[in-house]
Amino acid sequence: MKNFIISLTVMCGLSACSLTKEQVQPLLNTVNIGVLEDTRLADWRLLSKSNQTLAGNVIELPYDALLDEMRVGNVDLIVGIPETDDLKVMMHSRSIVLEERVFDYLVYKEDQRLLSEYVFESSFLRQVQRVGYVAKGESGVVNELVMPKPLRHQSYIQCDSLEQCVQLLVSQEIDAIYSDTAALDTFNSDNTLVTVGFEKSVGFTLLLNDKTLTQTERNELGKLFSNHDKEQTF
Repeated sequence: MKNFIISLTVMCGLSACSLTKEQVQPLLNTVNIGVLEDTRLADWRLLSKSNQTLAGNVIELPYDALLDEMRVGNVDLIVGIPETDDLKVMMHSRSIVLEERVFDYLVYKEDQRLLSEYVFESSFLRQVQRVGYVAKGESGVVNELVMPKPLRHQSYIQCDSLEQCVQLLVSQEIDAIYSDTAALDTFNSDNTLVTVGFEKSVGFTLLLNDKTLTQTERNELGKLFSNHDKEQTF
C-alpha cells in the first residue's frame, strides 16, 4: 500500500499537481502510531497543537517494545515518549520535544538532617537510603523510566499514590521522594516538602522513523504539530 502511495506522490510531483486536503488525509491514515501503554498518551491528540486529527493505526505497547517495533519498521512514529539513553541511540529516527517535565528529589522540610541544603548530589545521596516513588498509573510508568538507578546502599519504595509517598516521608519511613515536581503542587500547599535542587528535565518527544515515513507524510505531520506562530518541519 505504501509503495502505491509513494508512486502516486512522485507522479503528482512530475505533473506539477498539488495535493488537496482530501488527497492528503489517506496518506496520514496509513501511518502506524506508537503510544506508551497505560498512560494518558494513549489519547495522544492532547499533545497536538492544531485541530487536525490523524486517524492512523494506534499501537499501545510498553516502552522497550515500542522502540523494538520502531527499529524493525512496524511503527512510523511514537508520540510523547520520554527521552532515555535507549531512545537517544536510535540514530535512524528524528524527534521533536512536545513537552518537558522536571523531576527532582523532595524531602521533608523538618528533617533534622537538613537534606535540602546539600550542595552536591553525591553527598545528598549518601545520606538517603530509602527513596519513594509512585509506582501505579501513568506516574508509575513514567517514573520507572526516568528515575536514577539506586546506589548500592539504597532501596526504592513503591507507593500506590503520591499522597501515600508524602505520608511515608512525613512519618520518616522514607528519606526522599523522586517525582515530577509539578505533580506535588496539590500536596504541598503548606510547604511541608522542599525540592533538593538536583533537577532533571525530561523531554517527551514525537519520534519519527525516517526509514518508513515518506517526505509527504513528514510534511503533513509537521502541519499537525505546528503552532500558530511557527510551522514545524520534519
